[in-house]
Amino acid sequence: MERMNSLADTGFIVALIDSQDSHHWEVKNIYLQQHSPY
Repeated sequence: MERMNSLADTGFIVALIDSQDSHHWEVKNIYLQQHSPY
C-alpha cells in the first residue's frame, strides 16, 4: 500500500472511509491523485 504523508492524513482518510463506506474507492482515488508519488 502507498505510504501516507502523515498520521493526520491517515486518520482523516480512514475516518472518511469508515463514515462513507459506499464512497470508499472514490475517496481513495481522489486522495491518491492528490498525493501520488508518480
